[in-house]
Amino acid sequence: AAAGDPRAAAAVRGAARALGTAVAHLVDLVDPEKIVITGEGLPIALADAAAMTDGLLERLDPASEQPPIDLRAMRPSGG
Repeated sequence: AAAGDPRAAAAVRGAARALGTAVAHLVDLVDPEKIVITGEGLPIALADAAAMTDGLLERLDPASEQPPIDLRAMRPSGG
């Protein structure tokens, strides 16, 4: 996608939109104060944050308030 392949870009856009949809369902179910996206979802969220936000807003219940979303790389645990 980063190299300009339109099929790859469409796949990333679809994955980001699906991630936003999943976040919307979680917000509607548990009403969190904050959402932290990390791990395997982080590259998708970073690659197309607009599509992720679109997916979230399309599915978020109007009665739910969108919490802040923090995109954060995982830190290795010390051990």
